Amino acid sequence: MAIHWVARLLVAPLFMIPSSLLAQDQQAVAPGDRIRVTAPAISADRLVGTLTGMRDDTYSMVVEGRDGSLAVPIASLTRLEVSRGRKSLVTWGAVVGVLVGGTLSFALINSSEASDARITSAVLFAGLGGLAGALGGSYIRYDDWETVPLGQLRVGLTPEAGDGIALSISIRL
Repeated sequence: MAIHWVARLLVAPLFMIPSSLLAQDQQAVAPGDRIRVTAPAISADRLVGTLTGMRDDTYSMVVEGRDGSLAVPIASLTRLEVSRGRKSLVTWGAVVGVLVGGTLSFALINSSEASDARITSAVLFAGLGGLAGALGGSYIRYDDWETVPLGQLRVGLTPEAGDGIALSISIRL
């Protein structure tokens, strides 16, 4: 009877493992993803664009600011990054605005005034600075890039002529 309880205690944590840890076959990148590649053999600059296709040895992408599709051999990649979304600097703008607004108002108000008036004006200007900073930060957007390990097992599905699908598996050593 005690063995059943021990077995349950040992097995129960397995059901608490996040599904993302169990899903090892998820692709790091997929067609339609915004990617950034470093491939010195192809371009001296990092290339940013949309992944349009994947083969066992080549990624196809449409590079921003260029016409047509570009084939990038996987062997030429020294770095591959995928965008996990665009973010803004609202929070940072608000923090900077609060600090600047509060500090400036506290410093500019004549020190001979009552301390309550100085504190009230500092709080007011800090709030206004925070609003102005948040508004400014909302206009600054950036990509949140995640580096994709190049030394991993890759699995790809590619549509073929007719109704076929090609499965490709590659291992980079």
